Amino acid sequence: MNADVLITTHVMDDGTTEINITSQNGKILKTYELNLSKHHSPATEKTPALKRWASYKFGAFVCFNSNQFTGKELCQTRDPDVYNPTNLNVGSWIDAVKMTGMKYAVLTTRHTSGFLLWDSPPTDFDVGSSGNKTDVVKDFTDKCRQQGIAPGLYYCMWGGKWHKNPNARAIILAQLYELAANYDKIPYFWIDMMNWAPKDLPAQEVYDLLKNLQPDTIVILNQ
Repeated sequence: MNADVLITTHVMDDGTTEINITSQNGKILKTYELNLSKHHSPATEKTPALKRWASYKFGAFVCFNSNQFTGKELCQTRDPDVYNPTNLNVGSWIDAVKMTGMKYAVLTTRHTSGFLLWDSPPTDFDVGSSGNKTDVVKDFTDKCRQQGIAPGLYYCMWGGKWHKNPNARAIILAQLYELAANYDKIPYFWIDMMNWAPKDLPAQEVYDLLKNLQPDTIVILNQ
């Protein structure tokens, strides 16, 4: 979390959940309005979205995050400067995916350390505070679409597994909102380690948030 901001959550009369990111002097830096009142259930028959997803068949996980700079899968660093790629070429990743005949690729937008591959107002543990400020999520989704590859986004929960935060629920919801609202159509979300999520964030809320913003997306809730 960014130590210089305050995070507050308020449920409106219409069921909208409002999350405000406020500076220490009281200036509102960002407001998220989340529709969590409309609930969704997994499909009981093969929908067009499921048919499309099944047609991909062969795809790739692009595991790129702070892990590559610490050499540890379960990376626990909290220093954004650890992430500093000097020859970042996202297009080359997608070229390789395309050459293999794969139809989709999934990017680890947030892995075990909590580091984000995009600049997010609730935190300073992201590319915006690192040595390379490239919005990798945008670069990845743009390059995928240019090559006819379906872009998928992976997001790992934490909820106090290593770095306890009383605002974990609000931060996660805000970040998932950004991923679902800011990068055009995302056909596939992989939400990892729901058993690490904060106790006040049920899987249903995660599912509802993503499906309300991206009705045709496929949501995988791992663990």
